[in-house]
Amino acid sequence: MTVLASQDIPSNLLARYVTGQATAKEIAARLRISPATASKRLQAMGVDTTKGRYKTRQLAFGIERDHQRPMGTAAATVATLYRSGLSTYEVAARLGCARQRAWRLLQRHGVTLRPRWYREVFRTTDGRPRSMRRFSAKVLEMRRERRWSQDYVADFVA
Repeated sequence: MTVLASQDIPSNLLARYVTGQATAKEIAARLRISPATASKRLQAMGVDTTKGRYKTRQLAFGIERDHQRPMGTAAATVATLYRSGLSTYEVAARLGCARQRAWRLLQRHGVTLRPRWYREVFRTTDGRPRSMRRFSAKVLEMRRERRWSQDYVADFVA
C-alpha cells in the first residue's frame, strides 16, 4: 500500500466523490489504499463521508445527469417543483426517481414538507388542486355558522 498525505487525493477524484459519481471505495482502489484510509483522508479534507450524505449526493448526481442539469442544481430543481404545488409523487415521476428519494432529497435540504392531510384538504379525489376561493368560502361559512371568531379558530387550531 502506498502512503499518501491527506492532500494527495487528486482534485478530479475529490470532485467525483463530492458530486456522488464515485465512492470512497473506488477512490481507495484508484489510489491503492484501504477504504478506511480513503475515508479518513476525505474527512481530513473537510468532506462529509457519512452514508446518508453520500446517498444524497449520488441521488442529486443521478437527477442532474438524467435531466441534463448543471452540477449542484438537483436540490433546487426538486424544491422548485415541490413548491409549485406538485406532490412528492408527481415530483418523483417528473424526475424519474422513487417518491421516497425525492422526499429524502427535500428533507435533507431543509424544505418544509406539507402535512399528510394537505392532500385531502387541498386536492380533489382525483388529485387536481382545489380552488382556494371555494375552500376559503367554505371555511368562512362554517366559522360563521358556529359563530366562531378568527382568533378562536386560530387558538383552537394551534
